[in-house]
Amino acid sequence: MKITKVKVWLVEGVKYNWTLLKVYTDTGNTVLMDGGRSALMQDPV
Repeated sequence: MKITKVKVWLVEGVKYNWTLLKVYTDTGNTVLMDGGRSALMQDPV
C-alpha cells in the first residue's frame, strides 16, 4: 500500500482549532484523521 495523495484542512473553531487530514492510497483505502484519531474506510466505487 502506497500513499498517492494527501489533503489537509485547517478549521478555525470557537474554542479549538482543528487539523483534518485525508490520506489516499493506491489500493483505494482512505484514512481520515483529526487531532490524532483516525478511521480506515473504503472509498465508494
